[in-house]
Amino acid sequence: MKVGILTGEEFAFGMYGGFGYVARKTANLLRDLGHDVCLIDVSSRYGRTSSLLEEGIPVHFLINRKIRLGPIEELKIAKNFLSRVPLDAVIAISAYACGKWVYYFKIVSSKIKVVMWIQDVRTDEDWRRIYTVPLCRTSDKTLPLPLLHERYKRLLRKKGLEKSDGIITPAELLKPKIKKIYKIENAELVPNPVPIPYEENFKKQEEPLAIFLGRLDPIKRPWIYAEIARKLPNVQFLFLGTSHFPQMMNPIMERYKEIKNLKFLGLTLGREKAEILSKAWVLINSSIHEALPMSFEEALSYKMAILSCHNPDTITSDYGSYTGQPLGYGHHEIPRFVEGLQYLLSNSRWKEKGEKGYEFIRRFADAKKIEKRIDQILTSL
Repeated sequence: MKVGILTGEEFAFGMYGGFGYVARKTANLLRDLGHDVCLIDVSSRYGRTSSLLEEGIPVHFLINRKIRLGPIEELKIAKNFLSRVPLDAVIAISAYACGKWVYYFKIVSSKIKVVMWIQDVRTDEDWRRIYTVPLCRTSDKTLPLPLLHERYKRLLRKKGLEKSDGIITPAELLKPKIKKIYKIENAELVPNPVPIPYEENFKKQEEPLAIFLGRLDPIKRPWIYAEIARKLPNVQFLFLGTSHFPQMMNPIMERYKEIKNLKFLGLTLGREKAEILSKAWVLINSSIHEALPMSFEEALSYKMAILSCHNPDTITSDYGSYTGQPLGYGHHEIPRFVEGLQYLLSNSRWKEKGEKGYEFIRRFADAKKIEKRIDQILTSL
């Protein structure tokens, strides 16, 4: 079967994030099962039309991100693309980035089967909370009418979802949001695929180590993590990530580079990343908004406890420490984070939570189980 993985980030060529991780991992899994797979990124920052991942999987880019197009022009692009790259099925990783393109694809060819893998759904309440961080308003190019613009995009996504042949989602918490916004009640729970490392490869270091795994962007509020490091000099803190808004974020984060127990490692991948995760004790997530982050699942797969202001499907409270709902810049939340980390570090609670989390993620999101289910869904369409 010729399958396209439609995504807004392919975890390569300067685009990194949880959705891109899922897209690339899914592409590799389906190729291993014998499918003819390609990645389809909805936009390119560099004007390229096609490329190859290092694994040899082709990547196609639909539009140049810097050029704004109307619906008629986008529909023509979808038609031209499918004439060049005929597909039997499409798995769309993100409704946000891919919903309208699913709509266009189905208009062009009703024979294409589409599975929408909804990774995040943001209600108006979610957007209002996100915009309590002023930097999020600054970095959002849809202003000055963000909610009106979001509702327009939501309409296009809804049309794409209505034309989809299957709806899946990785978290139970998203189902009521999907129902509320898109009036869809039959979304199936399919976890994101997580490679589970062997326990004997873990080498937890003797001194406490906390990590921040993600983009250093306003929505992630990385300054909270840095302030926790300032408060707890006996704990080692590592930033594993870079920013999509360097002009905005680099001056803010520069002031924290004087903290001796805090290191900025930048984008960290492959073996280097695996070695750090195998040593780390606690993942800290300080975002103003999350669904079910891939970083949570990765952390559990390395026996790490989770400290966060988000508690998707009770994962944080079950396998770490939940600090309560976030709001604004979050400076008032720093004491709760510090207290939560101290709680996890005392009496080796992080270790107990991490071991339980490891057993959970082995049952819930093992990559082999997920690839089998996705293959079943595709072949049954």
